Amino acid sequence: MCDRGNRGAVARLRLAVILAVVWLAPALAGAADNGRGAGGIEYGYPEQPPRAYTDANGQAAGFYPRLLDVIFTRAALRWHAVSLPAPRLMKNLQSGETPFSILVKNSELEECCFYSEQPVWYDDVIVYSVGDKPEVRKIEDLAGKDIITLSGYSYGGMVSFFNDPKNRIRNNAAATHEAAFIMLEAGRADYLIDYAEVAASEGLARHPVVNLRQSVLARVYMYFVLSKSFPNAAAFMRRMEALYSALYREDLAGAYTKR
Repeated sequence: MCDRGNRGAVARLRLAVILAVVWLAPALAGAADNGRGAGGIEYGYPEQPPRAYTDANGQAAGFYPRLLDVIFTRAALRWHAVSLPAPRLMKNLQSGETPFSILVKNSELEECCFYSEQPVWYDDVIVYSVGDKPEVRKIEDLAGKDIITLSGYSYGGMVSFFNDPKNRIRNNAAATHEAAFIMLEAGRADYLIDYAEVAASEGLARHPVVNLRQSVLARVYMYFVLSKSFPNAAAFMRRMEALYSALYREDLAGAYTKR
């Protein structure tokens, strides 16, 4: 697992991933056909800067699209990116309309999709509060509280705990990260649950909050996820897994662990 206190090491780790992919991506050649349809394999993403987002020119940007462009281009595979709201992306993965994404593991996709064995990214789930609210260190501390979460997010499966009636949590859904921080500042709930990277670049960047406090609730990992309806899906994912196994052995040994 990456050292939480060394963000510089994390940045170097992520750069090493990209550089190693440039070197090893030809190993994916022949892993699948050249995609399905004129646009090739469709990669769907929710707007989550800096991971994946649509830039001012209407193009997919961020770490995920850069990584995939290296992999698919070097492997001579056609692909295109589509921005989708998180609930729509989940439905499309289930139906196979959108066959590929990078997400946290979600029980709703277990039957219809393959996940890569190794993660390709990670982020911390943060609990934000304003003022002197009691600090939250574990999910059980949220029982009986009012919280804000982002619509369509599973938070690595934690949303099931938030929505379980026995935990007496009043879960208020926000449509955007900025709206979530506005709701928190206005006192609509005691705590806001959000991903650290996305909150910093999308929510707080647009709406800074005075007297904001935060604590880490959990670290979650993101994986390649592929619809089982995609042609030669199992073989394609095995090649992806082989690539990341090589990265782990040659460049990332000990830097993070599988979950």
